[in-house]
Amino acid sequence: MSEIDVRVKGQGSVTGDAVIVDTAIDTICSACGGSAEAVAELKSHYVCAECLRLRLEAISVARYQLRGSSKLPWGKLTS
Repeated sequence: MSEIDVRVKGQGSVTGDAVIVDTAIDTICSACGGSAEAVAELKSHYVCAECLRLRLEAISVARYQLRGSSKLPWGKLTS
């Protein structure tokens, strides 16, 4: 797996151990088109945490629905 490039708005980027300070760095999310505090590279596109989170949740729900199991994929719910 290649190193992940993370860009932080107004600060710069980090790829592996390489830190680059760049106050003009672009942090536009390729998925939602919005400006984000930080974005991570995903196959030449940059994606914000919210878009990544939504996709991970969708994966969990899809696995649950396709499995046909009565067990919840995220554990027991308590109140």
